[in-house]
Amino acid sequence: MRDRRAAPGRRLIAVAWLATAGGCQTYVIEGTVVQGPFGEMTFVRPDDPRLNDPPIANVRVTVDRNPDSLSRQQVGTRITDARGWFEIPVGEFGAGWMDEQWLLVAFKNGYQTLSTTQHLPRGSERRLLIIMTPGHAEDSPEDWREQYERFR
Repeated sequence: MRDRRAAPGRRLIAVAWLATAGGCQTYVIEGTVVQGPFGEMTFVRPDDPRLNDPPIANVRVTVDRNPDSLSRQQVGTRITDARGWFEIPVGEFGAGWMDEQWLLVAFKNGYQTLSTTQHLPRGSERRLLIIMTPGHAEDSPEDWREQYERFR
């Protein structure tokens, strides 16, 4: 007869292995902010030539989870470096594979503020390309969030 007392230990090891190997790693949004003739925010392949356009430094990029719900939460923010590059770790469960909306906002004085609500792509083979146009940023991200809540 087989001793069944060992089975719970094996199950615990299997669960621990699945947790470390299967998606508990931090999802990272990598991207570049560049200047262009029109504003756009989209995920592209790493070899997209627009990623090499003139970069914009010191842009604040923020990420909010579930922007249309009461459980809305800002999960990350970064400032671009001199190359317009940023990396935002999103340590939230389900980032990049669950079917949910994320609000992405790019803000810098002297440029038009950009925002989009979309799904995060699966895997890390995509880059967030943000193309900003010079103009008047009427509101800071905090003011923009208040207006979003008021008029949604």
